[in-house]
Amino acid sequence: MQPLLFPVGCEVLFGPDDKIEQRILDAIAGAKTEVLVNHYILTNERIMDALKNARTRGCVVLVLLDATPAVRDYRGFANLAARKVPTLKVGVPQGHWNNAKYIIIDRSTVITGTADLTNASAGNVETEFVIQEQSIVIAFYNPFVRTAFPVGRSPFP
Repeated sequence: MQPLLFPVGCEVLFGPDDKIEQRILDAIAGAKTEVLVNHYILTNERIMDALKNARTRGCVVLVLLDATPAVRDYRGFANLAARKVPTLKVGVPQGHWNNAKYIIIDRSTVITGTADLTNASAGNVETEFVIQEQSIVIAFYNPFVRTAFPVGRSPFP
């Protein structure tokens, strides 16, 4: 049986062995213009710092997070605000969650999968895809914009 080959521009990671967090950090560090994040919650200090650094380098950074996560003493919004990382709260109907998990880098790469951006998830068994296929990136980018900027909300800062 021949091994299957991945399409060009597609990388599949299996954590913890493939060091998903480090791959995400490297992608954010390599961003030239834009980092867009849509996740349920964000508590990973290293990722928050990487987002702050990207913004300091001049990248547009915007983080969408669930408006009312079911997490006791959640401080993600405050921690990102302290780092001057722009965030928007995603409201969903009661009893539902913004469980999207993706990052768009420079409108050329999307990172998506099961990995949470939390301190507690470092040793979890997770899967993550790093995709550099333009049509797939656009498939993530357009809903990000619709979620971040519904009618009446101002555009990127």
